[in-house]
Amino acid sequence: MPETETVTAGERPDLREQARAALWGGWPEFILHAPSSAEYRRRARAYFPRFDVLLLDGGEVVAGGAGSRCAGTGRQARCPTGTTAPWPRR
Repeated sequence: MPETETVTAGERPDLREQARAALWGGWPEFILHAPSSAEYRRRARAYFPRFDVLLLDGGEVVAGGAGSRCAGTGRQARCPTGTTAPWPRR
């Protein structure tokens, strides 16, 4: 049985094209072609590769998720909707 492995894009830049082929099919066209979206994706890849997670099954990309670190002021009222705890100060 193939082994499941979690890696980041920062650890495995060689998987970029495989991830694109496997994961981009589910996104609406306006996300993939909007200039602002492309710029944010480029910045996320450049600044936050450790938060761009890929799930491999038998060495093949089968899932992925991307995010970035956010800093807050520590005041609950300023946190994005849906958060349940104050963000830590850094």
